Amino acid sequence: MTPEHILRLLARYRAALPPVLDDEDRRLFYDFSGYWLFTLYHMTAPSGRSSLREFVLRAWRDGLYNPRWSRGYGRKRLVGLMLTGR
Repeated sequence: MTPEHILRLLARYRAALPPVLDDEDRRLFYDFSGYWLFTLYHMTAPSGRSSLREFVLRAWRDGLYNPRWSRGYGRKRLVGLMLTGR
């Protein structure tokens, strides 16, 4: 598994949902993706993968992660990630 596979998997899950999510669906999806995004990333081989920061920013940009709606990895975690660059 690679980080690219993780993003494709989450994109598939997102594509199965309605284009516009209500607050409850948004919370459920981003809470789910916020947990699995980081868990699966840490299970990939360190060689050849981008930094966690780049990975998370791409997921956020692609609409697969949103710290506002994710409980496990919310704003504080993202700010720490941005400051450390890891």
